[in-house]
Amino acid sequence: MVLAALGCGQNDPTQSVVPTTPPTTDELIISDCHEIQATLEAYAAEHDGLSPGPHYYADVNAMQADLLRPNRYTGLMTEPRLLGQDRRWPGQIGVTFFQELGNPSHVYGYRITGRGADDVIITLENTASVSPDALEAYDTLWASTNLLAAALEQFAAEMGVYPASTGDETPLGNTVIDFLPGGRLLVNPIGDVRDSPVDGTASEAGQIGYMPNERDGDGTVDGYLMEVVGPDWVSVIFSLMPFSYEDEGTRYIMLAVQHAVEAFKTDSGHYPHDIDVDEIPAGDTILDLLPGWAQAHTNEYTGAPALPLNGLATTPGDIGYLPVEDNGEAVGYVINGFGILAEFARIEVLP
Repeated sequence: MVLAALGCGQNDPTQSVVPTTPPTTDELIISDCHEIQATLEAYAAEHDGLSPGPHYYADVNAMQADLLRPNRYTGLMTEPRLLGQDRRWPGQIGVTFFQELGNPSHVYGYRITGRGADDVIITLENTASVSPDALEAYDTLWASTNLLAAALEQFAAEMGVYPASTGDETPLGNTVIDFLPGGRLLVNPIGDVRDSPVDGTASEAGQIGYMPNERDGDGTVDGYLMEVVGPDWVSVIFSLMPFSYEDEGTRYIMLAVQHAVEAFKTDSGHYPHDIDVDEIPAGDTILDLLPGWAQAHTNEYTGAPALPLNGLATTPGDIGYLPVEDNGEAVGYVINGFGILAEFARIEVLP
């Protein structure tokens, strides 16, 4: 009788329908994190209780359809980030695997973090088999990279560029180390010594290596890479940049475009107005002058061809070219790269 009554109610046109409130962006991110966790747990149940780790790339790739999610702020299929990388931008999901070094098939556990507009809004993990010391070391390392990032930004605020080394000084005599808490090196949680950052690649477990990066081709340091080597009993390796990994690929294409633009000027005596139409005497356009690898490159976010566009770029992964004109002649140019939410790099050659 109850079932019959429910059936009649569903077909009753006089019965009011309560509208469903669409989930918020953050609720979608939280749901995605739970779905990723369910996928990892299902995989672990089928593989002797071990979750997939960095050395299970073949298996992870086979699971790509189940793992892949859109960034809920951009709509682009870029999540999750393995090894916890890049979880500093809205909508990003990081997955960190805790794994025994020297035994890549033994993954102790994982941690999933989802970021909202301003901060991490959910953390899911299975770390029951991870030692408390390992978790503490990882958390200390992650916090230390963010402290170093803040010190680098403070240095850049005074100098306009990032330091070429950790020993570079501002006009007031301050180095990056001076901008760290207490003006001291950061603690290495593995050796319990203060030894970070070091210039170049980190060589000891628990160290943070600082590598300056020239992104715009103008001879100044306007980017960096921080690389962290985890403890010898848990493989935790992650990197931190002031921009996303997709943007790093876009940056290389920007430099290739700049070289093509300069080659165009050498052959024609002026910069192009239109990169699709203007030609050098030999009949080549800017697109023809790009090296083959740049012509074949695809947009890091969409997979579409990553050829430069006329005008400034406004879409993730795109590269724009804008001539600077004087009395109808192109006497300079601006090349920009658009990142996940905004412009992340710009090359300017002005008269």
